[in-house]
Amino acid sequence: MRSIRLAAVAAMVAVALAACSSGKPSANKSPTPVPALGGGPSASPTLPPTPAASATGTGAPTTVDPCQLVTPDEASHLTGVSYTSGKLEVDSAASRRCIYGAQTKHVFEVIFVQGSSPDEAKAYADQLRAQAEGELGSQVDMSQLSGIGDDAEQLHANKAGIDMSGLYIRKSSYGLALVDEALGTAATLAALKDQAQTSLGRLP
Repeated sequence: MRSIRLAAVAAMVAVALAACSSGKPSANKSPTPVPALGGGPSASPTLPPTPAASATGTGAPTTVDPCQLVTPDEASHLTGVSYTSGKLEVDSAASRRCIYGAQTKHVFEVIFVQGSSPDEAKAYADQLRAQAEGELGSQVDMSQLSGIGDDAEQLHANKAGIDMSGLYIRKSSYGLALVDEALGTAATLAALKDQAQTSLGRLP
């Protein structure tokens, strides 16, 4: 994410969805991607940017602020790191992300996607998985997760001392990714799932 790009998921975790159909990822918003985990290994895995909108864009505009879906106190509790605020980034009309701890050794990201249909929100999860596997190869462990949203996937990866865990949850045409990447130990999937339940309850 300009700090750790999953999604879980990338983590699974962060976004317009038109390119989910075309399969073409967008370029990063900034000219030069910011390395993940400042101070960490230069080869550390990074989450992919969210899909770009096509000229006919199918993603629905969103006003949801992902920094309100997971507050600084909640992000701090999850990770054991003290965050005072998150950095909001707008990937597209249909997607936004909130980054806690950008360019540090422990980055937590909240990605929100508003598709124009459930299929679009689901397609983002498919792209997220493919890109995470492309970045991290055999180190990526992704699996379906039950009991949250309409469907969900969880991800865990560990490479070069970087531990990453994440969730991607779809609820109707919304997609929510919580991704934690640390030079050390990332948040547990159980903790991310508990937070996701709380965050889903804040969606309109």
